[in-house]
Amino acid sequence: MKASRWIIPVVVVVVLVALFFVLKPSSPTDPAPTVAPPTATLGTPAGASPPTSTDPVVADFVVSAGTADGPRTVEVEAGRAVILNVTSDVDGEIHLHGYEILQNVKAGQTRSLSVQADAPGRFEVAFHAHEGEEVALTELEVRP
Repeated sequence: MKASRWIIPVVVVVVLVALFFVLKPSSPTDPAPTVAPPTATLGTPAGASPPTSTDPVVADFVVSAGTADGPRTVEVEAGRAVILNVTSDVDGEIHLHGYEILQNVKAGQTRSLSVQADAPGRFEVAFHAHEGEEVALTELEVRP
């Protein structure tokens, strides 16, 4: 009888430990992915002048049928200007979380959200459709 009394607590502990390792956020010591996701700071288009440190970083996004097309990460140095251009097939708003900047977008039109990226960190940029749907656009990574 004593052995069966300990079985349930032991099983609960084992399940909790397993869940911890499965659900824990990745740490900075985790190896980087072998394929880098596209960013808005990669390369210079053919025939274009290379950007200077004073040029704004510009990223373009298209929201269509509930998905977003554009760079997954926009990387900038602190103090740099950023312009996010969004075209959508539905009315909604661009939301730069952390900076709490909102910009309305009308269906079929392109709107720009401009920000001076002064606060270091990673900030989610989302498109909130007026019908209630939220679409992740990118993450703004501001390096000190």
